[in-house]
Amino acid sequence: MRPRLTYANVAATLALVFSISGGALAAQHYVITKVSQISPTVRAQLRGSRGPQGSQGSPGGSAGQEAPAATAGGSASSENLCGAIGEAAVLASERDEAGLETALGTIYENGCGE
Repeated sequence: MRPRLTYANVAATLALVFSISGGALAAQHYVITKVSQISPTVRAQLRGSRGPQGSQGSPGGSAGQEAPAATAGGSASSENLCGAIGEAAVLASERDEAGLETALGTIYENGCGE
């Protein structure tokens, strides 16, 4: 069977193009981006009325322990953080993300004292 350019083929193709472009246009035109675009009566219906208040929860546990003071040279957690920032800077340089590499390098230099 040879493909032919008939009226039915052209009409079907045009209908498909118009339906796709019309749907895309409608989706782009009717996007709600702010609460002010919604009618106040619709917002009130969406909000609904408040239900009954629930029962009181159980009391909390005892107070936790105080965190240990950091030493002059820094703590183990700050060393881990400095190592993680350094590794992230290396990964940023491997991925050619210059802005991120610069920002992480600045944080590393200022926060880790090197």
